[in-house]
Amino acid sequence: TAEREDPLTRLAGRAHFLDRLADTLQEHGLRGGRGRVGLCVLGLDGFRHVNTAHGHLVGDHLLRAVAARLARLAPLLASARGEAPVLARLGGDEFALLVGETTGPGQLTELAATVLRELREPYDIAGRRLAVSASAGVAELRARETSPAELLRAVTTALGWAKAEGRGRWALFDSARCEDGAHQDLLATALRPAVRDGEFELEYQPLVALADGTLHGVEALVRWRHPRFGRLAPNRFIDVAERDGSIVELGRWVLRTACAQARSWQLARPGARPPYVSVNVTVRQLWDSDVVADVADVLAETRLPPSLLQLELTESEVVGQTGRPLRALQELSDMGVRIAIDDFGTGYSNLSYLSRLPVSVLKLDGSFVRGFPFTGAAQGAEPQEAEPPGAKTPGAETPEAEPPAATGAPATGAATAAPVPVPGPLATPDRSAAPGSRDREAATVIAGGPARSTTAEGRPADEVIVEALVGLAHRLGLTVTAECVETRGQAERLRAMGCDMGQGYLYSRPVPPERIGLLLETTGRCPGWPTPPPS
Repeated sequence: TAEREDPLTRLAGRAHFLDRLADTLQEHGLRGGRGRVGLCVLGLDGFRHVNTAHGHLVGDHLLRAVAARLARLAPLLASARGEAPVLARLGGDEFALLVGETTGPGQLTELAATVLRELREPYDIAGRRLAVSASAGVAELRARETSPAELLRAVTTALGWAKAEGRGRWALFDSARCEDGAHQDLLATALRPAVRDGEFELEYQPLVALADGTLHGVEALVRWRHPRFGRLAPNRFIDVAERDGSIVELGRWVLRTACAQARSWQLARPGARPPYVSVNVTVRQLWDSDVVADVADVLAETRLPPSLLQLELTESEVVGQTGRPLRALQELSDMGVRIAIDDFGTGYSNLSYLSRLPVSVLKLDGSFVRGFPFTGAAQGAEPQEAEPPGAKTPGAETPEAEPPAATGAPATGAATAAPVPVPGPLATPDRSAAPGSRDREAATVIAGGPARSTTAEGRPADEVIVEALVGLAHRLGLTVTAECVETRGQAERLRAMGCDMGQGYLYSRPVPPERIGLLLETTGRCPGWPTPPPS
C-alpha cells in the first residue's frame, strides 16, 4: 500500500522497513541462537549541495536514480539463503539494505564496498551529468543479541564514522570503539574537576649533556590518577582536553607545579647549577589564554628565574603560525624563557623559517636516533618507547599500562638486546610505576633489525641527516637535543656529531621529583653516560 511505500522512490518506506527489520530479527533469532543479520545504511555525500546548486527537482530525480540503481543491484547481493536484501529509503538521502542469514561481517563490508562503487558512476539527470558518492555504515550481529533500535543505532554510529573519514567510505560498527567514545565523554566531564581536586601529578625525565653525562634539565610529564579508571597516561586524556578547552586550565597547573618544583631544586643546592624545567604547551594555549601573563605570574609567584624555564612546542604546530601565537613566543623569549621546537624533522623541517622565530633549542624526533644501526647491547633503564609524529601537549608524554601497538614480528633471526639494570637514584624496579618517556608504540632495540636507507657512500641516512641538522642548527645559534637515546652506541655517535643534549631510556625513564632531587644531591651525573674515549 501507499503507506508502506516511499512515494518518491517506490522503495519500502521507513515504517514498513522497521516492521521487516523486527520480523527478520525475530525469525533469525529463533534459529538456535546462531542466526545473524546485517544492515547497511547509505548516505549520499554532498546531497545538500545538489539541491542548492541544481534545485530540489533535480535532487528528487537523483534520489529516484539512486533507488533504481540499488534495485537493479539487489539481486546480485543475495544472502546465504539466496534472498535479495530488503531495500528502503529511510528519509532524506539515506537508504538501507537489510540482509538476513549473513555469514559474518566480511559479507556486509563486501556488500558495502560493491554498492559504493556502483553508486559512484555518473547519473544523467535532466540534461545534467552528475557524479555523487555515498558513505555507508555497516553492522552485522547475532539476531538474538540485538533489537531493531540497537541495530539502527549501531549503523547510524558507523555511518557517522565513515563520513568523518571523508567521502565514499564505509565503516563497520565496533562496540569497543563505541565504548571508547563513551569513555572519552566521561573523561571530558571529569577533566576540569580533576584539576581542581588535585588528581594530576608530574614526573620528570632528565635532559642530559652528551659531553659529560650531567643533568642540565628535566622535562615535566603529566599523569592522571583517576578515581575510577586508575592511573592514566596522557594519550588517554590530552586530546579530550584540547577538544573541550580544559587544556588551558590543565596547562596552567602543569606550569605552576613544574616551576615550583624547579625552584625547590634550586633552593636545595645554593651555589650549584640548578636544572631547568621544560614544559610542553600547545598552540591552542597560545590562542585561548594569555600565556605570557600566566608565565609571568607563575615566575613571580615561584621566584624561578626565567632562564630555568623552557617551553616546548611541536614543529608541526609552530610552522605556519602568524599573529598572536608568534607574538606570545617573542614576548616569552624577551622575558628570558627558553623556547624549544619538539619533534623536529617530522613536519616541515624548515630551518630557514625557524631561524626567524625566537627559538633556542631543537629537539630532534626520536625516529632519527632509532635509525642509527645497532651496535652493542642496550645500556640503561630499559629500551625506549618510540613516539609517532604528532602534536605534543602540556606535560604530555608517554602512555603507561598500555599494550604496545601490533607491529609484526621482528626480522628472522633478530635478537632483542636485553636491558641492563641501572643502580642509583633513577633506577625503578617497577615499570608500571614509572611509565616510559615518549610514546604510543613500544620499540625494542633489535640486532640486525629492519634495513635502513643509506647514502651513496654507504652511511646510514639517519646519521647523515642528524649530523647535517646539528651543524645547521649550531650555525643558527641553536642547541640540539636528541630524543629516544637508548644505547651507549647512539649516545657516542650523537656526541661525535656535536649534538648537545640527549633524552631517553639510556639515562632514565620519567621518575618522581624526589628521584631527581636525590640524583642532584649525589653525582649529578645520569646512569648510562658513556665514558669518553681517552684523548
